[in-house]
Amino acid sequence: MIRVHHAGKMGDIIYVLPVLRALSRIHGCGIHLTTSGLCWQLVPLLWEQSYIDDVALDEDRAYQIPFETGITTHWEYYRPHEGYNLSLQPKHYQSNCPISWTRAAAWLCGLDPDTTFEHSDFVGLPSLVNHRNWHHQVDVRIDGAKIGLTKTMVVAPEVETLASADDVIWLKLMTGLMQEGWTVLLVGRRPEPDYFRKLPWTLREEAGLFRDLRGCTTVSSLARLIAEAAGFIGAHSLPWHLARQAGTPAVCLQGWREGLRRCIPLDTPPERCPWVEPEDWHAAIQWMATMTPQPTTGG
Repeated sequence: MIRVHHAGKMGDIIYVLPVLRALSRIHGCGIHLTTSGLCWQLVPLLWEQSYIDDVALDEDRAYQIPFETGITTHWEYYRPHEGYNLSLQPKHYQSNCPISWTRAAAWLCGLDPDTTFEHSDFVGLPSLVNHRNWHHQVDVRIDGAKIGLTKTMVVAPEVETLASADDVIWLKLMTGLMQEGWTVLLVGRRPEPDYFRKLPWTLREEAGLFRDLRGCTTVSSLARLIAEAAGFIGAHSLPWHLARQAGTPAVCLQGWREGLRRCIPLDTPPERCPWVEPEDWHAAIQWMATMTPQPTTGG
């Protein structure tokens, strides 16, 4: 068993999943992951993955990431040779630390970021991929008519670390999606703003084209919702990570800044998860119109 400690936000763990799969493959054993209470809702989803033996919460200490240092408190969880400490730490800010969060995690484990990974390592949540494949690849017909899924688009405007696009942008995006026949599923935690009241009257009268699910989902149920959706558009946050991990066509609608270069994922082809500037929201809708379901290997 390989012991790994990673305390941070849930999206941070997604970046290290390829490294955990690589470690499990190289050593031929499962991963025991210890994380902080910040990630408690993600744990049931991680338990499902075959390369992870167990996930535990360290509830004896509070984890913080001071803005001034960018270093997680209590990151020295394991002594040398006891396990791998992958939480944000001084090594992340050394000049020879690789730029990508995923490559940096491999480097912290003593692995060569350029030669470590195999294609299978980049399927970090295979159970979620299999969930999507089941719903989108099984051909079910009744009296010859194919029974398909509703044309749903999950929209997730909220983000914590960065600044989200203006509310007006998200309203325009959702209005444009509904005008194109999409059913919008709005997800998040905060009940405001009330986007429904701001929609054009003609769209408010359309039954079922808008569903406000903010505050109604856990991470596990949200992951399934996103996996079953036809597409996803959201800010750079956990829901976007879940979407690209599930194989759902996913647009990150987020203003770019140079520091985000660390956050470009290695485990999802750019053509499946493009970044779009908020003022180009219409391009996200156009891109979605070109996407067709593509199989993804779970395993």
